[in-house]
Amino acid sequence: KLFIGWDEIELDRETLSEKRRLAENGVVSLVIKKGRGKSIISEIEMFGINKIDKNEKAQLENLISQLDFSGKNFDQDLRALINRFFKDLCGQTPKLLYHLI
Repeated sequence: KLFIGWDEIELDRETLSEKRRLAENGVVSLVIKKGRGKSIISEIEMFGINKIDKNEKAQLENLISQLDFSGKNFDQDLRALINRFFKDLCGQTPKLLYHLI
């Protein structure tokens, strides 16, 4: 059960576990524009995780731009990269949401 204000909401165990995981590890949202030969990270947003400075953001953008966007393992490679980056930086492995445009 989850209490929001005075209201009690019945949630199944899986949903409650997911809410805890998101609150504990945070969320990273990326918007990646695919261009000819190079991709541009147009937006990086973080929720429930420490903000990164300009140098760390540039480093992350550089690492992402080195990935093969047309490869069949892009999704897995991007998630592994984000997990490693934030694990090393702040000890968290956030949930990743990304959009390719």
